[in-house]
Order: sequence, then structure tokens, then C-alpha cells
Amino acid sequence: MKTKPGDVVAYLAFGGQRRIAKVTGSFEDVKNGRPGFDGELTPESPDYEPSGQWNSVWGYDSQIIAINKEACP
Repeated sequence: MKTKPGDVVAYLAFGGQRRIAKVTGSFEDVKNGRPGFDGELTPESPDYEPSGQWNSVWGYDSQIIAINKEACP
């Protein structure tokens, strides 16, 4: 799934946990030649830290299960 900055995505992290993040950047090669995104976890995400210290995330487009907040489970 293709994203753009400002999109809110639900995705499955490598450990299998579901996260919700606001996309800050979309890349053709986020890592290992694969397309993906950078983002910040939203308060709806189970891993969200109110201090903001650990909220920066990245992921592959293939991990996304929904785009835009209204579509996120």
C-alpha cells in the first residue's frame, strides 16, 4: 500500500503487535531496497508513549493493514 505524509496507518510490527502511526515520510527504499514509511505513533496505538520518547517508527508498506484513521481497526 502506498502512503503519503499525513496518512494514518495501521500496521503489524515485526513482533506481530498492531500499531497506529501518522506517516511523516514515504520512501521507495526505506530499508533493504523495499518501499516503506517513517512515522509517529498516535495515542490510539498500544505502544504509544505519552512522553514521546519512543514514538518514532518505520515500517515496510507490506506491513500496512489499513490507511487513514477512519479505516484503521
